[in-house]
Amino acid sequence: MADNSEVFDPTTPTTSSAAPAPVAADAPPTNTFALVGFILSLFSLVTFITAIPGLVLGHLALKKIRVTGEGGRGMAIAAVAIGWVIVGTGVLTALIIGFLFLIPLIIVAATGAPGSY
Repeated sequence: MADNSEVFDPTTPTTSSAAPAPVAADAPPTNTFALVGFILSLFSLVTFITAIPGLVLGHLALKKIRVTGEGGRGMAIAAVAIGWVIVGTGVLTALIIGFLFLIPLIIVAATGAPGSY
């Protein structure tokens, strides 16, 4: 019969040459201003009014992230970029619409429209 002197005993520690399983490092918490600024900037694609608060919160988040080392830098940068694009587009649209209404008024005033003294 075979000698069973080397039977596995779960109570005895075993030596292993395998490396221990890696432990995930704790990620820094995400900055709240970055998250809210990103959401507001995305929402400004539908309504223009939330672009400026999203832009401001994005800038505040970038400053706070630089000081504290929190996460969310990418969201803060996206909030600032989207916010500036929306604000720029809004200003450009307002200028174009303004000129479209202003040019006919200037032409009418320069030609002396009937009924003017």
